[in-house]
Amino acid sequence: MAQRAIIHFAHANGFHAGAYSKMLSLLKQQYEVIAIERLGHDARYPIDDNWQGLVRELGDHIESSAGKPVIGIGHSLGGILTFMAAYDRPQLFSEIIMLDPPLAYGPVTLLLFLAKKLRVIDRVRVVSQTRKRRTLWSNEQEAEAYFRRIPLFNRFDPDCLRDYIRYGTISVETGVRLSFDVNIEATIFRTTPHNMTCLRKRLGVPGAVIVGDNSYMAGCMLRSFAKRHALYLERLKDGSHLFPLEYPERTAVLVMETIRKLETLECT
Repeated sequence: MAQRAIIHFAHANGFHAGAYSKMLSLLKQQYEVIAIERLGHDARYPIDDNWQGLVRELGDHIESSAGKPVIGIGHSLGGILTFMAAYDRPQLFSEIIMLDPPLAYGPVTLLLFLAKKLRVIDRVRVVSQTRKRRTLWSNEQEAEAYFRRIPLFNRFDPDCLRDYIRYGTISVETGVRLSFDVNIEATIFRTTPHNMTCLRKRLGVPGAVIVGDNSYMAGCMLRSFAKRHALYLERLKDGSHLFPLEYPERTAVLVMETIRKLETLECT
């Protein structure tokens, strides 16, 4: 019996891989799936500017977990890291799929660089809000009710929200606490790569980008990036930036369709 292809999945910033269990369980019907559980929390891979430490963490995880090249799939942070790892170490991948990567590309990278250089990056909303996020609840039920009231989460598939709480919290003496350190999450945001435009050579493996129709990433910046690296571009109808957690079943179907399309490109 032929061995099944291996998918390596990398999550978004602030999320545990377990939150994607519904989507990954569908992919497991056809593929072997491995996932990095919680990026940024291993002291061996410090979070530095432009995420080079995180790129090494992801690449080393693939190298130690898979005995052959993988189909690299990543959402948001995980998508960018998967691309950067494939750019540096293409031998680890057969193909990659980025799910709504929050890229800074083209002229906007100068603004990001200046925000870091002038030390005003902490004033950016996503950084300041992350550091103020509530992290402790008396139990999982209270945590779930809390997140249901937050606009960012109210479109989640109910199973994905429960998995977000189940895998994204740990028990402590006073109740449950987020397992993804919000200070680490904020640090990841403030060190977002400003050098993506400098990666000029084309990616060494076939790749694709799937973007949500209603995502803030569905614009010319992403199209320019995809064209530069010969990436196949696909959209998921009605999805926001968090579409893998809003529509896990539709996302899994589209991912598998995209894998098949990329496989035909490899054969041509």
